[in-house]
Amino acid sequence: MRFSSNVSKKDYILFYKNHDRTFMQSYEWGEFNKEVRNQNPHYVGLYDDNGKLVAVSLLLEKKLFFGYSYFYAPRGFLLDYNNLEILTEFSKYLYEYIKKNKGIFLRHDPEIKYQTIDIEGNVIKEGDNNYELFNNLLKLGYKHNGFTKEFESTQPRYTFRIDLEQDLDQIKSNINKSIIKKINKTYEYDMLFRETSDTDTFYNLIQNNSIKDNFNSYSKDYYKTEYEILGTKDIIKVFELVINPNDLYKKTIKKLEELISSNSNNKNQNIERQNKIKNILEPFKKDRELVICSQICALTSKGMWSLYIGNNNIGTELYAVNRMYYEMINYGKEHKCSFLDFFGTIGSTNIKHKSLIGIHNYKKNYGGEYTEFIGEFDLVNKKILYFIFIKLIPIYRNIRKKLIKIGRRNNEN
Repeated sequence: MRFSSNVSKKDYILFYKNHDRTFMQSYEWGEFNKEVRNQNPHYVGLYDDNGKLVAVSLLLEKKLFFGYSYFYAPRGFLLDYNNLEILTEFSKYLYEYIKKNKGIFLRHDPEIKYQTIDIEGNVIKEGDNNYELFNNLLKLGYKHNGFTKEFESTQPRYTFRIDLEQDLDQIKSNINKSIIKKINKTYEYDMLFRETSDTDTFYNLIQNNSIKDNFNSYSKDYYKTEYEILGTKDIIKVFELVINPNDLYKKTIKKLEELISSNSNNKNQNIERQNKIKNILEPFKKDRELVICSQICALTSKGMWSLYIGNNNIGTELYAVNRMYYEMINYGKEHKCSFLDFFGTIGSTNIKHKSLIGIHNYKKNYGGEYTEFIGEFDLVNKKILYFIFIKLIPIYRNIRKKLIKIGRRNNEN
């Protein structure tokens, strides 16, 4: 077999299209990370004795001190992980490659299920598992970074995935009834679902959520660049929900009048809700169009991932996020995707972060399969430097997060 440290763009993209398990191994994802994170992309591959390409990987190189680097293959290599011969050969060449390029280590985190678990996280003994693959990686010299439960890893180790190959009726039956009720309610508000290229509006909406829910969103330029590089290749798509505030304002007043004159058992409750909607629509009642929710998704030929979502106060009152996720389900089915991935959750509710538990329970309500991935594996070249890196980076990230929060608080003031 022959290793290539520079697979041509044409060959890489062709192989990716036939093995696109994850959008994070696309050629364009490398270009994007070079632009926004200053990570140098390497497109490496393995050819068999007949000259056929049998494995490729995007390696993102991050320069460190004294000319050293670390490498990351986001969501794993593109190869058949069950083919031990190819996995062994590719791993051997990768080790030599990072050694040659002063790499401290190479990390990869395959988007491969570790074991089958139920909705509460209990292992289903008769379910599928990849214990043999896990052990093979250890035998090949990879160091496993542990069965993390929160968001300590580079990418989430747990997620919820909706099987889009099911009938829509089956998917809906798995969704919590309260969510279905809210989705049905949204059709009273004449929401328009559409695809867009407007990342500025998306940024404004997610900023609203980041302030309210106390998390750090990316910059406006980040989302813009992401769309410019990945959106033009249909790897990233932006969707939005739009209402006509003027029409909805008139309908709200009319319905309010009907409720006042009716003998409805929920009269007071309905009046209170309609009044609330009426008040938040008041500043926009002359507008003909208003975006209330926007979402960015990633797609491959096999699946789609809900990456980021933002909404405003009107969207909150009109259950726009519920409607957006339902539209994503329909969009995924129409485009023959196998699954919709909610892009990360926690592996245990026995944690201190109540906000994470709330997000987990919300995603859980959509009835997707609770999925546990195999985790992060590091191929270590410089053990002492690796130890220092592993110990210091979490401290650096915590300090950086605190500085970002302080900066954001100062900007608000």
